[in-house]
Amino acid sequence: MDKQNSRYQLPSVDKILNDPKVIKATRDLPRPAVVNAIRSVLSGFRGEMKRGSRQSDKTIKMVELAPLISVVARESLQSTGEHVINGTGVIIHTNLGRAPLAQQAMEAAVSSAGGYSDLEYDLETGRRGLRTGAVAVSYTHL
Repeated sequence: MDKQNSRYQLPSVDKILNDPKVIKATRDLPRPAVVNAIRSVLSGFRGEMKRGSRQSDKTIKMVELAPLISVVARESLQSTGEHVINGTGVIIHTNLGRAPLAQQAMEAAVSSAGGYSDLEYDLETGRRGLRTGAVAVSYTHL
């Protein structure tokens, strides 16, 4: 069989997605990540077949495919932001994300994010308030 037709012997994304072994290996992953991983793996197989580095008559076994898809999907979900040291001399370097927060500011953000707050709610009137209301006094002093 020629290289072009052998690529059609690869299982479809849907067939792989619904295989019990793949379902088991990826049950805790978001479906879009799994679908993208399947497409990526199949694309890799097609490339290998086209280059002749993969035998076209070798059957792709789901038992081998499931862990590979799981690894590819998990890697795609990993955060790519690595901690670095800003040695550029530029205090707020936009290519390095944002300016680091002081410990007290981080603790306040975590505390506020852990529940509801009165960010845009006036507790005295029981109505919608101003987002800047809490810092208006501080702005005035500046």
